[in-house]
Amino acid sequence: MGQLGKALGCAIRRQRRELGLSQETLSEHADVHWTYISHIENGQSSPTFRVLERLAGALQIEVSVLVRMAEEIRAEEAVE
Repeated sequence: MGQLGKALGCAIRRQRRELGLSQETLSEHADVHWTYISHIENGQSSPTFRVLERLAGALQIEVSVLVRMAEEIRAEEAVE
């Protein structure tokens, strides 16, 4: 998986934690199995756009904002 995909997983994790949600709760709201969320957050899987839309909705954020967050995370990691 590319750096942006890994950064997207980090962005999802950050937003989930910001809202105080567990992976299980997020999975219920997004209708995605919690292990899949774990794989996304750990950079082991890339979500389809449809899943990304459901996750963004459950995280109360636009997909574009999630992608922007991921780009910022990727840029931060490139500096380190």
